[in-house]
Amino acid sequence: MKKRPETFKFRLSDDERRAIADLAARLSRSQSDAVRFVVIEASRQLAQADSKTESAVFDSLADKPKTASTTR
Repeated sequence: MKKRPETFKFRLSDDERRAIADLAARLSRSQSDAVRFVVIEASRQLAQADSKTESAVFDSLADKPKTASTTR
């Protein structure tokens, strides 16, 4: 197992704590692992969405006809 020397603490409501406990139980993991899983997965999803958005912007720029201001 990878050594994790850093600690991160945050406040949460009873409902949020139960949600983490429920998720951990469904994943058969510790609550820390469940939170870590959600953070990593959300990060991947955001990176993928950013990549798609960036690609769409570049694609739309490539499709635009050249004007006098863009040919200089």
